[in-house]
Amino acid sequence: MKKIFLTMALLFAVGCAHTRSQIQNKENIPDENLMANNDDDVPATQDDYVEGPEDQKPIQVGRNTAQTADLNDGESDMSSLPDEFNQEVKDWIEYFQGKGRKHMVRYLGRSTRYVPKMKEVLKNHGLPEDLVYLALIESGFNGRALSRARASGYWQFIRGTARRYGLRIDYYTDERSDFIASTEAAAQYLKALYHLFGSWYLAIASYNVGENKVKNLVMKYYTRDFWELARMKKLPRETVHYIPKFIAARMIGKHPEKYGFTDVEWMAPLDYQEIQHNKAVSLMTLAQRLGLNYEDLRDLNPGFKRGIIPKYGGEVMVRVPSQLNKDQVLAAIDGSSTAVAVERAVSASDHDYTRYRVRSGDTLSTIARRFRVSLSTLIEVNDLTRKSVIYVGKVLRIPQKGGNGATLVTSAKSRIVASQTVRATRVPLKNKRQKIVHVVRSGDTLLDISQKYGVRLSKLISHNKLQSSGKILIGSHIVIPK
Repeated sequence: MKKIFLTMALLFAVGCAHTRSQIQNKENIPDENLMANNDDDVPATQDDYVEGPEDQKPIQVGRNTAQTADLNDGESDMSSLPDEFNQEVKDWIEYFQGKGRKHMVRYLGRSTRYVPKMKEVLKNHGLPEDLVYLALIESGFNGRALSRARASGYWQFIRGTARRYGLRIDYYTDERSDFIASTEAAAQYLKALYHLFGSWYLAIASYNVGENKVKNLVMKYYTRDFWELARMKKLPRETVHYIPKFIAARMIGKHPEKYGFTDVEWMAPLDYQEIQHNKAVSLMTLAQRLGLNYEDLRDLNPGFKRGIIPKYGGEVMVRVPSQLNKDQVLAAIDGSSTAVAVERAVSASDHDYTRYRVRSGDTLSTIARRFRVSLSTLIEVNDLTRKSVIYVGKVLRIPQKGGNGATLVTSAKSRIVASQTVRATRVPLKNKRQKIVHVVRSGDTLLDISQKYGVRLSKLISHNKLQSSGKILIGSHIVIPK
């Protein structure tokens, strides 16, 4: 009888291990929908596994039972993350080494630019520094990454969560795209999740799917074991993949050569100094006066959408290359010919707007007609999209009639790029009339062009069958409607 009991127990244990290893079954193979959400960084599907120099050992499938700190309620695992290698992790390593390789190569190349600074932030919050590899699987270290759910930036925050953790999002600024500010917010969020669950796997899973979903599952099934919840198929498919994908990315990120990534073009780490000033700053003008490449200066200050660092009532912080002399930078800001225009554009803008509280039955179109402003302008000054839902009680900014609120920043920008020639050509039509065609140059925006030729922005967009996002390519032709 004892032998029969031992045999049944052994079979039960093997069956449980087999079930766990089958979490990643036919419908759980990594695919492009589970990777970074920016279109140019979407990988394909899984491919053949490429063995590394130490991968000749037998593969351990299922939970690494020696690692149990993940289930500890105390602070003992704040200094390190649980380390687990099972079939699901192996599948993701195979994927990154196969058809996902070109994307991982690109992500790794960017990582050296941002990881040192991001790790400093995580360390200052008392968090495991390897949490930085969440940014790798979230955005591929691309600050402009945008998901289908409108999550944005290095750590892929949606607006609500971003604002909850102190990130500013407005007409001028989106700190989700700033590598330091967004990491500060991510550190606060991850710390809160860890203290809620006492488990790094559940904290990371919550970062993907939301803490309420995970909390409800923990309370319903009396477990804080991520793998158990995954085996029961109670978590979304993407979240089931999220933990092993993170572990695989962490393993490759820490030892890329071991996994065959020897052809990565590593970017130089960010090297800058932060300078405080009491004026708003035009990045383009500052770059010109300091002899810097505008794109390089913008990349050091990526949280500012319009090339202007506004003054929000306190000091302004601008990042510049560390080799520059501080007094030289301050003099460049003070002596800028557009500094006054930019300062006025930012500081006076609130005085040039009327605040309107949305009422029942209102739509963006009806509000725009009521105040005689274009729909495009209303959308732009309130940092909305045409699909944005407005609710009763929401406060919108309405440009005052004759005020400069909607155009001050653009006017300042026009002065910044005034040295660049804007070309327009006239193309003859069959009926002997001519149409005006504007050739887009560096610094042009659709709003600039519409104002130059005195046409409504919405009409310019519809006439040229453009997207409302306003993105135009240098060298493209914009036909000016009558």
